[in-house]
Amino acid sequence: MYLHEKEIALPVIKDGANLLDYFSSAVLNHMSHHDVPIRFVVTRTDDQAFHCELGILTDNHDHSPKFRKSIFDFNKRAYENTDHFNAVLLIPTGIGAEIGGHSGDGGPVARLLSSACDNLITHPNVVNASDINELPENGMYVEGSVITRMLMGTVSLQKVRSNRVLLVIDKHEDSIFYEAAINAISAARATLGLDCPAGVMQALKSGVSVEAVRRPLSQTKVVETQHEIQKAKITDDSFDLSVEADKKRKTIIS
Repeated sequence: MYLHEKEIALPVIKDGANLLDYFSSAVLNHMSHHDVPIRFVVTRTDDQAFHCELGILTDNHDHSPKFRKSIFDFNKRAYENTDHFNAVLLIPTGIGAEIGGHSGDGGPVARLLSSACDNLITHPNVVNASDINELPENGMYVEGSVITRMLMGTVSLQKVRSNRVLLVIDKHEDSIFYEAAINAISAARATLGLDCPAGVMQALKSGVSVEAVRRPLSQTKVVETQHEIQKAKITDDSFDLSVEADKKRKTIIS
């Protein structure tokens, strides 16, 4: 089982047609029965075609998880809550947007919009600038596919005071890589109050750097297992990220 992406071109259809229905049926023609679509983006449109990127979960052994909902499902909300004025700011990367993706130049736009609304919902590409994050005080930092599902009406967002975070990292042969990750989490806990009491380091070898993730269920299994275990204690498969453990650790937060 692995995740991968492909580029496809879908013929332009006449105005007035239901694009969601069209994309949903057209995408199926570009996949086998072993494939499940998990990401779909129209990156460019011209007179002849919609130029798209398609993320696919493939399992040639037919062990793919059964997804309850399609990424093309749209659920119109039955009521409108006008207690707060919420805004969503999206700046997709890699499609030639005038702002975003260049050393945090989407940050000023996010701050401007946040001043005109109660809650600004945005994603990492907008407010990240190398090692700097410019998320406004009333901003909600949400992963892109979750924002998409929220706009499609299949999930909802709720503000919380804090979340516990589990750190899962590859056990690289060069310790400098995972030590840097541990130091970053320790710094976030000390400066931002991040609740990350433990981490898991395993040789996942996912292959993310080559735009394909092999054995994705191995990563999700680690998270699901540790989610249950970490409710009670830190296990032998975890490493302690408490303040006391930091004092004993030889790595230095720089």
